[in-house]
Amino acid sequence: MKTIDYNALAVAVQVSRAGGFTAAARSLATSKQWVSRRVAEAERALGVPLFERTTRSLKLTQAGARVLAETSSALTAIAEALHDAEAGQREPVGRLRVTAPLLFGRQFLMPIVAEYLEQHPGVQVELLLTDRHANLVEEDIDVAVRAGKSPDSGLLSRRLGVAPVPLVASPALLARLGVPRTIRGLASLPAVLSRPDEQWALDGVRVKPRPALVVAHLEAQLDAALLGLGVAALLAFLVRAAVAQRQLTLLLSGRPVRTGLVQVLTPHRRAMPLKVRRFIDLLVRRSPDLSAA
Repeated sequence: MKTIDYNALAVAVQVSRAGGFTAAARSLATSKQWVSRRVAEAERALGVPLFERTTRSLKLTQAGARVLAETSSALTAIAEALHDAEAGQREPVGRLRVTAPLLFGRQFLMPIVAEYLEQHPGVQVELLLTDRHANLVEEDIDVAVRAGKSPDSGLLSRRLGVAPVPLVASPALLARLGVPRTIRGLASLPAVLSRPDEQWALDGVRVKPRPALVVAHLEAQLDAALLGLGVAALLAFLVRAAVAQRQLTLLLSGRPVRTGLVQVLTPHRRAMPLKVRRFIDLLVRRSPDLSAA
């Protein structure tokens, strides 16, 4: 028998408990394909099939029922032992993987990470700054900062705040094309959008802006707005410095065309590791004011 990956066995246990690959993937905040691969790895290592699969049903084999019954209790014992060990741990140690949008990370997160490392030198932080929504389970990420929709039910969330999203434009663009006085006046101006079908709404009036540039990257949207390529709808706290330095101008008195929920996300765990708990607590205390530009 090959060396067994107990993480793969834990995934198989979750499939059994959830009653299927799709439900297990949902509870683990990952993909059905990833769950299927991990179960296949466990089966190859054990040398026996754990499940009988058909197009309409999934049930444990006799060997699978026996193996997973014993494995489930063993994994629970391991989790409890780790929890008890950490309960007596006074100082966080180990690797902490954190992901956040690039612009947020550069403007706000680095000082928080520096303070965290000064307080907890036994932790090594790996920081993934990207506007891509990384899969926390598949990519072994401990903490994610995200703005936008509510998270998958397979993730734990802690709210940092609700940020308004106003419209901004460079003074040069406005000098050339004029300052719009109403949201309808924006329809004729070039726009920097995150997606081609993006729309803006204010006071019940909705407009579809004319895209000059479509880019899903927040920092690129900000750069494009600064270069005068078009009007952009950006999170208020991300444009605060540019507005203060008069590199960008708030349109329509800074009234938001939408809001963005900013959250800290972590994978579901029986007990949150001390290194994660301390980082999230610091992040919540030191996070920027999200309410205004």
